[in-house]
Amino acid sequence: MQSTGFAPESGEFVQVVNMTNSHWVVLSNIGMTGPNVRLFDSYVAGRKSYPLDIVKAAACLLQTKESELFIHVMNVTQQTDGSSCGVFALAFASILCSGEDPTKMHYDEGTMWQELINNLNDLQMLPFGIRAFNRSVKRRRIQILTEGIFCTCRRPDDGNTMALCAFCNERFHEACVRRIPRREFYCSFCQRRLSKRKVKASKERMGNIRSFQDLVAFKNRYGVHKWHAVAVQLHNFVDRIAFNNTFPDVNEKLAVLEKQPEHLAMNIRGLTLFHTDSADGFDLIYINGPCHKSPISLYETLIHEMAHAKVGLDGRNPKGHGLYYKKVGRKMIKLLNDNSQSVPIEDVINVKFNINILNAIMKDHFS
Repeated sequence: MQSTGFAPESGEFVQVVNMTNSHWVVLSNIGMTGPNVRLFDSYVAGRKSYPLDIVKAAACLLQTKESELFIHVMNVTQQTDGSSCGVFALAFASILCSGEDPTKMHYDEGTMWQELINNLNDLQMLPFGIRAFNRSVKRRRIQILTEGIFCTCRRPDDGNTMALCAFCNERFHEACVRRIPRREFYCSFCQRRLSKRKVKASKERMGNIRSFQDLVAFKNRYGVHKWHAVAVQLHNFVDRIAFNNTFPDVNEKLAVLEKQPEHLAMNIRGLTLFHTDSADGFDLIYINGPCHKSPISLYETLIHEMAHAKVGLDGRNPKGHGLYYKKVGRKMIKLLNDNSQSVPIEDVINVKFNINILNAIMKDHFS
């Protein structure tokens, strides 16, 4: 995220800002709503636009979610020399903080410096340098500048390379996304949104597996993973130890695939499919083989999905990770802990199993 040195303000603010290291102005949203900010400048001099650092400062202070920012350049007393912008900015800020409007003040440039010094000597900042409180102008606002706001940082285009999201058409600074891919770019929000759509589509497509014949065809299409036999043996062990052989025939209810189905999101390690008309509570425990780099990882996912399936077998809502799901999971872990020495994982896949693995699963899934 880009930084300007200003923290976002949730309420009203008055901020003195240095412009291009050579000029001082004041930004304030007092009396404004939405993506609007007022700018008080003692040396407008026919200016039609303002440098990027002013726009960045305004955007940072407002932190608006809107796509545009509106800067209202106000009609205030103008300095007559080239060095009084700082004292004018402090004068504008002090009158704003007292609840008054700087556009109505007529400032006396000849007395401003001494009155500012008096304020500093007295350790206070009262309104100063005012000749009259009834300055009359035809327009209190000179112009409104419209600036585009982009990216997650909600800043303007800084002139550097920007990435265009192929899904939402929002633009993002290269510094904020770190690296712009050569192919199509998707922002983090759209990546999450598209991932959720893929997950939903995956469940809908895999929901067509309603019979043993469907499952066989599915396995034939995507291949059976080398750890499928391990999963079957572990499934039977967990079922026997934790659930007293409650689960249906594992050969009709479990699939560990060699290839990832093309419609499946990469982050799905496993899922359990249910149908309301299923005679035995659930239809399939699916494990995405390519997501698992070790048998221990597969074992963790299997326990996670068997907890979902057990919730369905008990006639409860199997979706989500609520209190009943966690209760089932904790009971599983306790029973498996008590029988950890007899876990067949070492015999089958030559990986040493220890109680710390179950404790880690407990912490990650059922706490």
